[in-house]
Amino acid sequence: MRGGSARFLAGAALAALLAYEAAATEGPALEGPATAATQAAPATATETAPGTDAAPAATAAPDGATGEGDPDEPAAEIDPDPEDDPEDEPALRSGADAEAEPGTAKSSTTKSDEVEAGESKPAEIKPELRPAAVEVPLAPAAAPAAATAPETAAPAAPSIDALVPVPEPANVPPPGLADIGPPAGAPVKDTARETVKDAVKETVKETAKDTEKDASPAVAPAGQAAREAAPPAPPPAAAAAVEDAAVTAALRALLAERGGSAEERRLRETLAQAYEARGFKPVWIEHGTLSARAAAVRTVLAGAATEGLDPADYPLPADPGQAATAATLASAELKYSNAAVTYARHAMSGRFDPGRVHPLVTPRRTVPKTEEVIAKVAQAADPGAALAAYNPPHDGYRALRTILAEMRSATAAEETARVPGGPLLRPGMRDARVPALRAKLGIAGEAADTLYGPDLVAAVEAFQETHDLAVDGVVGSRTLAALNGGGKATINDIIANMERWRWLPRDLGTTHIMVNIPEFTVRIWRNGQMIHRTRVITGKPSTPTPVFTDDMEYVVINPAWNVPPSIVRNEMLPLLASDPEAITRQGLEVLVNGRPVDPYEIYGADPNSISFRQPPGERNALGRIKFMFPNRHHVYLHDTPTRHLFAREVRTFSHGCIRVNEPLKFGEVVFSLGLPGEHWSPGRIESMFGRQENIIQFRQQFPVHVAYFTTMVDETGALVVRDDVYSYNAQVKALLGLEGEVRRFSPPPSARPVALPPPVVRPAGPPPTFLEQLFGIRPMRGG
Repeated sequence: MRGGSARFLAGAALAALLAYEAAATEGPALEGPATAATQAAPATATETAPGTDAAPAATAAPDGATGEGDPDEPAAEIDPDPEDDPEDEPALRSGADAEAEPGTAKSSTTKSDEVEAGESKPAEIKPELRPAAVEVPLAPAAAPAAATAPETAAPAAPSIDALVPVPEPANVPPPGLADIGPPAGAPVKDTARETVKDAVKETVKETAKDTEKDASPAVAPAGQAAREAAPPAPPPAAAAAVEDAAVTAALRALLAERGGSAEERRLRETLAQAYEARGFKPVWIEHGTLSARAAAVRTVLAGAATEGLDPADYPLPADPGQAATAATLASAELKYSNAAVTYARHAMSGRFDPGRVHPLVTPRRTVPKTEEVIAKVAQAADPGAALAAYNPPHDGYRALRTILAEMRSATAAEETARVPGGPLLRPGMRDARVPALRAKLGIAGEAADTLYGPDLVAAVEAFQETHDLAVDGVVGSRTLAALNGGGKATINDIIANMERWRWLPRDLGTTHIMVNIPEFTVRIWRNGQMIHRTRVITGKPSTPTPVFTDDMEYVVINPAWNVPPSIVRNEMLPLLASDPEAITRQGLEVLVNGRPVDPYEIYGADPNSISFRQPPGERNALGRIKFMFPNRHHVYLHDTPTRHLFAREVRTFSHGCIRVNEPLKFGEVVFSLGLPGEHWSPGRIESMFGRQENIIQFRQQFPVHVAYFTTMVDETGALVVRDDVYSYNAQVKALLGLEGEVRRFSPPPSARPVALPPPVVRPAGPPPTFLEQLFGIRPMRGG
């Protein structure tokens, strides 16, 4: 039974007693003069614990009189002035004009209680009908010496009013002895009254076991009318503190357990440190129930689908209810925390390891720590907003989120705004789709005009240039897809691309470079504005460009190409074995332990010590300039001698590096960011071209993000859809459980060549060469 119910039952019992006494006042008064013993001051009573029975305290009487009065004689009438402060009196007075002599008291004329304006007057109850054994501590003052109880006296009965908490009265005077009854030691025997009083005491004894002692009991109002008018008392704050403390103790015990399922153990291990830092104080449970903080977070988790997440990944327990135990509340507390932390991690860094897409997908993610998430939502004024803020803050992500909402609520009317498909539409042709095309691009014209004229052709060419399409004015399938906002994109495609935004750092950098592989485009951003955009060539599907982030540090003019180990192993060594002169024809140098050697004279060299280098020059694979952001993949932005490939729509031709179109214009912007104020023009950069390698360090470094987005909203606000050239988008959808099958990848090959066993048969003559050791053949030098 809770504290509120206990007080109600006890108060009801006390009301029954008072009602009985009020009815008794209409009967005849008891007869007989008061004896000296009944007129004596009340003896000091020994308090007993609430809920226990105690015999009334004996009262010392003068001249050998017993402390128990004659049951046939009325009790002395005591009427102190209610305006007197009991704290200021040395003892309670039994009448007016009484001489302060030990053991004696004089009767006094009863005075009427004065009530101030606006206060309720207590009901008058005749003192001779008050229960004699009830005592309420009104003042700490002790009784006179003559009335002091002997050491062997039995303890006084507990005060009923002291045991029964009742509402605090409003605007009533403090009770006096006239409202309580005569002092202990002068009881008036009444069997019915004692029966009711005993029932009250028994009720108090039973309910006191379930009631927290959180506050001092309120003084009962004087009079039944005031008692009925008073509002019920609210639950004490201390009771809520006791409930919170119980949940804290249950949390501590639950997190200290070692058994349970693997999921339960993981949950405890994940949250133990966070709660230990909080002193195991609950976050979501307050005063024995789920708090408003829990309700706010529940709303965010229920709406996870708007962020491209799955609400089923964040299950929450049902409301424990008012009667829940501390252990149940502690369990619900941990489940709420687990759901919140899981959501924060999914929202901020994705739902799986990106390396499962491909070993070369190595983004720089930020994974939030459990204790940081718990502390953030616990301290936030709006915990729901604090949790939702873990989603990416990038404009590109937010644009896709808007597209997702629009696609989910798409209507037939929106479909009619699309340009219908059909055969190629060339300049000068007439076609029924021309009015729709004109409306799509905002070109004025008559609704009946179906001529694909010069104005509309110019608008289409500008659109194709913006969307990195072949600028020919011909409206084909790719141009139509771009015009219709990416007709091939599905809701699952949008969700998969939103997922990949979570792999990027939350802070892309005030200045940064963004390379989008499927779009074959690089953009330079500063202060939220795109300041440069150009085409790039990326890796072939067999040698894909990695997905990663690193910082631009310096530029190399007239770079030498040090062939990456993977190309050495997979291409250079087989070429060296079959045609050593092919290495020379390509302008490559063969080095053993960093020293140039003749391709025919690598006798006994360790294959792991062989490397290849292409000196600076026009034929160099890196062109005339290389933009360096050192990374473990050895992938960079650079010039190329094969510039004709930039005219292709699909530009997957490299071994993984990123070739930049118009490198001098690109370099001018990059130099202005890395070396502000030095005015590096294209002419100044070109004047440094030659055969001497020059390294120029930047004072200001900035990040380069190599990303993979097949669906995005570009800087013009248009939805762009690109081919999934590496099938990464399909792999992400499969890993998210949206569609398709998950591909399995074997570990990437070693970055260094593997030593092969020597050939079994060796020809006679000079010592075997490296090629003989490697392939068992003796190449002939060409004539």
